[in-house]
Amino acid sequence: VPTRWLALRLLEKTPTVSKQIEKMGEKSLLEHVDSIRTKLSMSPQKLIVSSIFNASNRISAECMPPDIDRVRDPSRKIDNVILNKFLAFPFVIVIFSVLFWITLYGAGPFSDLLARGFDFLYKILTPLLIRIGAPWWLRGVILDGIIMGTGTVISVMLPTMVIFFTLFALMEDSGIIPRIAFSLDRVMHSVGTQGKHCLTCILSYGCNIPGVYSTRILKGRDRFIAMLTANLNPCNGRLGPMMALSILFFGKNAAWAMLFLIILSWTAVLLTTFILSNTIYRGKKSPFIMEMPPYRKPYFWQVIKRTIKTKVIDVLSRAVIIAAPFTILIWLASNIPPGQPIENTITGHLTKLLSPLGVTMGLNGKDILALIFALPAKEIMIASLSITYGLAHTLAGTEQLFTFIRNSWGVAKALSFLVFYMFYAPCLVTIAAIYKESKRISFTILATLVSLVVGLVFASAVYYLANLIF
Repeated sequence: VPTRWLALRLLEKTPTVSKQIEKMGEKSLLEHVDSIRTKLSMSPQKLIVSSIFNASNRISAECMPPDIDRVRDPSRKIDNVILNKFLAFPFVIVIFSVLFWITLYGAGPFSDLLARGFDFLYKILTPLLIRIGAPWWLRGVILDGIIMGTGTVISVMLPTMVIFFTLFALMEDSGIIPRIAFSLDRVMHSVGTQGKHCLTCILSYGCNIPGVYSTRILKGRDRFIAMLTANLNPCNGRLGPMMALSILFFGKNAAWAMLFLIILSWTAVLLTTFILSNTIYRGKKSPFIMEMPPYRKPYFWQVIKRTIKTKVIDVLSRAVIIAAPFTILIWLASNIPPGQPIENTITGHLTKLLSPLGVTMGLNGKDILALIFALPAKEIMIASLSITYGLAHTLAGTEQLFTFIRNSWGVAKALSFLVFYMFYAPCLVTIAAIYKESKRISFTILATLVSLVVGLVFASAVYYLANLIF
């Protein structure tokens, strides 16, 4: 075996080579290599890859005409600026801000249009079902359960996903996404993972399901940590209600409240990653090696078609399939026995049972049950609050809710509820995606518990501090 090749494989800790040397009784050699490795300025993998690239650049410079490399010069000049250690992080912040601003404000009019469409369908079908003599429970299931419940999911998710995933795919095609991962690698490496983890976080803001699927770009412990923290990034289904409640409680300061919540979500991701990488998933940190592609003009229409086909339709169909039957169950729980006030229905009895669970966060059983009702699809949280507070019997009635909670909730409870809602558990479709990717029930339960514990700890801390301040 060539000694240089052997030395490089030992420095990289190639398992097959190390085991063979150990079988030969050369443990002292392995110990000597370990001592050398500790003196290196960076990981052996990075040094080796860097040497290969330097050598290839040197050879290409000797063999190719100087003007051949001009095509790549603009990319290098731009990278010298945006990948600068002082400018890289502000660049990422600006990109994120623009991405979220376009998504949230651009989706608003389309979401309203879809919501009005479902309202129109509701008004057309109501007299039709009455004329044909449909029983009360069938009318409720079709109108209030399927049309209004599932309609809320579609009207919130569809425009947001189309805009967000299209923008993300365009950035991916143009070469910006790898640079974001590179820029954030130092931050993520400090908590025990790597820059690619950030890409899964970004995708999770569009929807946690693609965020979970995108963890395939990671390997080993890094992938499991990314799946466990995917839900700590609020998806578009949560961002809509979070913005609505922030505007309700904080008015002109709603933008600052949302910024606080986003910063809190990143803090939770970093802190949880650090804890997991030093406890359950303690082990060797994976090196982050990436070849930067040149900047290029994305193929706009191809990107849109690919995004809608592979992400939007797939995710939305899964969400609707799971959300539809659960919205029916919510309606049934809130209307049995028929003709009774909410307090006397199954929903009313559940709120009393759940009351002790939210004590440390300043929440009551009605708040907790509304969050449980929102597990099929986080978009229906506000409508669920209307039901559990007895202001409506269906997911269509939310008009009185804002007036009620504005007059009865304080700032501390509002912040606590928003924080817990942001973290408390993955939606049922995301839980199914985690199980599909991990193939383990125990891991799926762990992912749910991690989110629940993070939500409980952060919401309790925010409630306590808010009571001291306000």
